[in-house]
Amino acid sequence: MTDTATLAGLDPTTLGDLLRVAGSPGFDRWQEQIRRTGGCSDPIHLTGWVVHKDKTTGETLHHYSTEGEPGGRLRVACGNRRASRCPSCAWTYAGDTYHLIRAGLAGDDRRDIPGTVRDHPRVFATLTAPSFGPVHNRPDHGVCRCGTRHATDAPELGTALPGALRRVGAAERDRTVGMLRRLHPGRQFEECEGSTLGDGVYPPEGTTYAASWPGVDVIGDQRVMIDAPSQLPGHLVAASAGRRLVLHAMHSVVDWLAFAVWEDGHLIRSLSLSPDSGIIENIGEPLPFELPYWAGNRPADVIPWPDEDEETYPLPFHPLDLGEDALRALCGFVQEGRPEPDDVDADTIRLHGFKVRDPHDPDLAEREAQLRRAVEAMAAPRVYTLGPDGSLIDRDGH
Repeated sequence: MTDTATLAGLDPTTLGDLLRVAGSPGFDRWQEQIRRTGGCSDPIHLTGWVVHKDKTTGETLHHYSTEGEPGGRLRVACGNRRASRCPSCAWTYAGDTYHLIRAGLAGDDRRDIPGTVRDHPRVFATLTAPSFGPVHNRPDHGVCRCGTRHATDAPELGTALPGALRRVGAAERDRTVGMLRRLHPGRQFEECEGSTLGDGVYPPEGTTYAASWPGVDVIGDQRVMIDAPSQLPGHLVAASAGRRLVLHAMHSVVDWLAFAVWEDGHLIRSLSLSPDSGIIENIGEPLPFELPYWAGNRPADVIPWPDEDEETYPLPFHPLDLGEDALRALCGFVQEGRPEPDDVDADTIRLHGFKVRDPHDPDLAEREAQLRRAVEAMAAPRVYTLGPDGSLIDRDGH
């Protein structure tokens, strides 16, 4: 194997992967997909199905599903025009543009453009497509909105900042229910009052706020607010195959922050910390927006209580400050921080509400009833007032 790999100019691991793919049953179709992408370096992986029906008769005219494709995905070219992102698609775009402009200036019989256009006046007009929002850049002063100072040749320059939520409208209820049923098979769902992305990130126990759009899913649920994000249940991570998965959780009472990022099911970064527990989890390299915090440029600014000595904050920065920057960089909006003009307005994004219950778990209503009975069994509360000398005085005389 090693000699063969050396002759092929490949390392043994790469050659092994190549032989495994070439020997798989769907190799011919996979090869056709790759050929159709034109050698795209970062093809888009599509999953799903499409059905065309006659509106009058209801007859199915065409049906297609990616279930029969290699890996259950259809690969299509990314179409990026920047050579730094995808050389092959950029080359295709440049070639198409050349022929289009040449035909417009000199004519082209293959495109039914007569040669007489050579005598027409020539105007080069630049028509700008609608903006897709803020992009990674190098401002004259400060840093990019993602929190880092990009190098002049950084590949992310000019690409969009997280802003998928800017393009969403009203989320379809049925689509959202379908998404939740795939994530929680066997659970029982009961629709309840919904919320907004601004108010629904911490729903009541047993309630899930969610919305699903093409390419974007949002879920607010206490059950995924875990101390170690890397321990997120495997079936939830597996559902993000081919996509980016972001988990973000904060609790202002204890200054706790946890976030994690998976790319195509692979954990890239996970961080969880609080002043009481310290660093609970720290996996992967810090993301760009984190760097100023770890470098000591964003120290915690904590105001002590009156008549108390100021104590050194146990962390080099305040977790909630980093949490707001993480939420903006990863999701495009903030929760408690100061909003910026380009932030997504989370209060305008509606989420559907559902009571979610595992039929094998104790009923939530029964647990609440048990809590009420326990409270009722407690003795009457005792109320105290503060005396002139600072002592506590029982108002009931006990």
